[in-house]
Amino acid sequence: MTAIVVATPQPVYPVSERFIGVAREITYGTPVNPGNTLPLTSFQPQDKPVWIMDEAWRGAMAGEYDMLQGPLWAETSMGGPVYGDTIGHLLYNILGDYTQSASTVAPTTTLSTAVAAGLGTVPVAAGTSFTNGMYAQIYQAGATGPAEIVQVASSTSTTVVLNTATPTRFAHSSGATMVNTSGTTTSFTNTFSLLNSTVGQGNGQQSGQPPSHTFTDRTQVPGVGANLAAQYAFGCLSQLTLTGSAQGIFMHSANLTSFAYAQPSAAPTASVSSVRATPNWRSTVGINGTVSGSPVNDLAEWEFTLSRVVEPLPTTDGTQSPYTIARGKFTATAKLTYQPSVDLTALTYMLNNTQPQLQIVYSNGLSGISNITYTINVNLGAYDVANINESSALFGYDVTAKLIANTTNVGWSGGYSPLSVSVVNAVAEY
Repeated sequence: MTAIVVATPQPVYPVSERFIGVAREITYGTPVNPGNTLPLTSFQPQDKPVWIMDEAWRGAMAGEYDMLQGPLWAETSMGGPVYGDTIGHLLYNILGDYTQSASTVAPTTTLSTAVAAGLGTVPVAAGTSFTNGMYAQIYQAGATGPAEIVQVASSTSTTVVLNTATPTRFAHSSGATMVNTSGTTTSFTNTFSLLNSTVGQGNGQQSGQPPSHTFTDRTQVPGVGANLAAQYAFGCLSQLTLTGSAQGIFMHSANLTSFAYAQPSAAPTASVSSVRATPNWRSTVGINGTVSGSPVNDLAEWEFTLSRVVEPLPTTDGTQSPYTIARGKFTATAKLTYQPSVDLTALTYMLNNTQPQLQIVYSNGLSGISNITYTINVNLGAYDVANINESSALFGYDVTAKLIANTTNVGWSGGYSPLSVSVVNAVAEY
């Protein structure tokens, strides 16, 4: 009788143990190991070399004699629920203008000289009360105007040294107020809009270019020195879609362009917060005004798509990766499903080119530091389609809109922006 040979089982790698880490890069394209886990249900990277064919004649009937690798980068699609603490990374990446605010407590000081963007040491009138790990808010001038929040590493009587990950993103005038935000019982307000200059950017101050992020994909599939993960540096979003359906949860999907697969310098570990996803029934909607002033109750589904031109630019510099990944013009659109529609308002807005204000507000209903609120503000929503919908028991309208750039939805960099998104949460700095 022939003996039956049983194959030795090979290692297995469950997909359910996968997680994606994200971290803002201090320098474009220089990878950073993850600080936060971005909970996703889909992450599909594709390394995309440019293939160059050698078709030079060789006295034969063949057509292709060699295939060479040209420039190389990666493109990734991803998606999952929106979580109040991590969605800010994606909003920052595609929009770029980012301002912050929070309630304040003692100590307080003032800047003794003007401070430029990108500095890690702030000269102050009295600094000894600012201690390691404390978050502090620096105003643009005095104690008014836009602010940014930085983390303290150390201090002396005349200086406050900042954490290397949070140098100043803005210039501040002499006499501007610096005040502690640590220990407050209220949340931080993080507001994102379109970056139109070098103001407040922090990655080498390149005009109109948002920060880049490193995405680390922990797969547990081993390789030589792979640390059980793949890493994609210089990550730049070309699209971010936010979706709210009355019978679901707040969701997002995104497309990413980055450097190609590389191995991280250390095995990543998951860092998942206790923040919960948000059911869409908690959202409230204002059309032709704010939620408080012009609420509507017949919107069953909405979707905002933020789109950005992203172009890898390879050069003859002796490396296969692109010299840079450039961000170009930004546009945004919306889809609104009125169901049921109780009147002809949606159609009238389109026919009259009213371009109504749109506002979506979510709240998890909690208070203090546990409060999470999302606010999407659109000053000009130009309806370009308003079609009657007969798919349900009651009539509705399917609307699409272009979000028009304006000077109301802008941040610290000024210019124009088609929308702004604010997230109130416990995150002091993205």
